Amino acid sequence: MLFTDIATHDKPLEALVELGLRTKGVQVTRGTIERYSSLLEAAIRADDGETLEGNIWQEWVNGLPEGQRFSAAVHQLAETLGASASEAAQFLAVSDAVIDHRSGTSIDEAEASLHESFRSIEPTEVQSYAHLNEESQMVQIELDRAMGARDPSRPEPSHVSEESE
Repeated sequence: MLFTDIATHDKPLEALVELGLRTKGVQVTRGTIERYSSLLEAAIRADDGETLEGNIWQEWVNGLPEGQRFSAAVHQLAETLGASASEAAQFLAVSDAVIDHRSGTSIDEAEASLHESFRSIEPTEVQSYAHLNEESQMVQIELDRAMGARDPSRPEPSHVSEESE
């Protein structure tokens, strides 16, 4: 999914949630997307000062730091899904870029800003095979390739369009 797909989607938060879930290998269903999206939407509403009276997420969201509920919700959900702090920061960066575009910034400018944000995020993911010595790393990589595992030297495709890179 490209940034432009998310930014121009009828429900960009749902599109972003779907991307995040797929990236983490979570089984994606309509219900899963709606559940996580409604939780994050409740956090956004709380950050905007709206009351969450009667909202299913009220108690959980109100337990998050005031004024930072969306960010805190993203980080807590990331942790639950096994995502790193840098992956949560990337999710937030895409969210900010979508908001910028929806607030009047051109899609190209928002995407350029997103690229800059991504460059400033320090990776926090544990590097695959880092715990092994060089010889053991090569053996394990070859074994994983033979078994059809994802090759850590070939990262997942970027969600940003090639034309803008």
